[in-house]
Amino acid sequence: EESCVPDPCPVVKKLTANGINLQIDTVGFGVDAKARAQLQCIADAGNGTYYDAKDAAGLTTSLTKLSQRALRPFTVSGTPVVGTPAAAGAPEVTAGQYTDTLTTGEGRRHYTLRRTIPGSTLRVAMTMRPAYAESGDNDETVQMRVESPDGSCENAPANRIGTSDFQHLVTQTLRIEGSAPTGAARADECASASSLTLSLDRSRGAAAPQPVEILVMEEPPVEDADALPAPDETEPATPAPAPAAPRPVVGGVSFSSAPQITPGSWTETFVPGETIFYRVPVTWGQRIALSVLPTPGSVTDGVRRLTHYNPVIYAPDRQVVGEVGLSSGTFGANRATSQVSREVRYRNRDVVGISTDLAGDHFVSIAVPHDQGGNASSVPMTFNVTVEGTPSGEPAYAAASPSASTSPSVSPTETPPAGASASDTASAPAAEEGLGVLPWLALGALVVLGAGGTAYTVLRRRQRRAQV
Repeated sequence: EESCVPDPCPVVKKLTANGINLQIDTVGFGVDAKARAQLQCIADAGNGTYYDAKDAAGLTTSLTKLSQRALRPFTVSGTPVVGTPAAAGAPEVTAGQYTDTLTTGEGRRHYTLRRTIPGSTLRVAMTMRPAYAESGDNDETVQMRVESPDGSCENAPANRIGTSDFQHLVTQTLRIEGSAPTGAARADECASASSLTLSLDRSRGAAAPQPVEILVMEEPPVEDADALPAPDETEPATPAPAPAAPRPVVGGVSFSSAPQITPGSWTETFVPGETIFYRVPVTWGQRIALSVLPTPGSVTDGVRRLTHYNPVIYAPDRQVVGEVGLSSGTFGANRATSQVSREVRYRNRDVVGISTDLAGDHFVSIAVPHDQGGNASSVPMTFNVTVEGTPSGEPAYAAASPSASTSPSVSPTETPPAGASASDTASAPAAEEGLGVLPWLALGALVVLGAGGTAYTVLRRRQRRAQV
């Protein structure tokens, strides 16, 4: 509790009013109501966030979260390439991860998409996350196309709706089969050509150039497709809400920085406008289930104004597996939002609308909307992840990629249990390594770039701990 003169909150307000760019995040460690109000005022005036920490575990999580948020904004990662205005002479991309920059209205950027395994299925995903404009002008569209020498193979737009309060990803995945799916026809050249042309066109969006991440996956043909399990067209049951006693975790800010988590119950603290990612291994014959709700007892008046949260499950190729409508799960009612995927089966690709046709790391993202009123309250969320089913139905691939490396797997940052000593924490086993993506997926070297940021933590410790 600050008892000095002058009160720091008006001083911070004066500094920001004079145009000094500050971000002051505050943590109240076992503080009473008066000290909490002072720290909240400082955070609000300093364009930051106030965190409540009732014990050492909560303090550790808050400080870790602050440092990661300051140093790890959303970034793209991969091998830099520069697409060309014309298809002729476009840079070559094979299985791996790449980055480029798209500018609205500059026209199509081209890349030569190389198939190195005869009959393989190519998957191409693009991801970017433009900044959020308080004005509400957040419409974004990227036209994505893959063409063979004799015409178009696949094309689809990646969109972000400007009326949403969420700073959504602009993401899309195209799949180019190497052979005709069961009961479907496919242009021969798309399936057999060793060289295709990928193009990206940011046709609508903000004026500022935007980094984009391009993921290329090459899946060899299988020898036993007809003998594999039929598509899973059963409607999955809704999972139960997250149970009590979740473990705290600090997630990542992009697909590449997402930490691997095990099935179980977890808790994470968000601020308005954040989207946090986690990765969960799911193999053939299994399904992933997710339930999310605001941590009981954490819904303040400021948090209640946010109204909705948005959990999404992505497949290894970043196709959306499941996304709950924004009309579900209000903060004020403390209602859970739940979803579950179909079972991962190779032949799910024969059915339009089923994205679980590839085993490997699936991604869970949870987004909290921006608050148009400028509220910066922290939002504790609890979520439960389960992986159900016995591994089965693994296809026999006819070939292996000439370059086999797995995707990066970041260990989750978890606070030690109450009463654990430093030596206990140091000797605790790391999170179990997951399946990663399939061994035939080759990823380019990844570099996570840190952006400049400053977070100043104001900590007030009282001799007598107050009830929180």
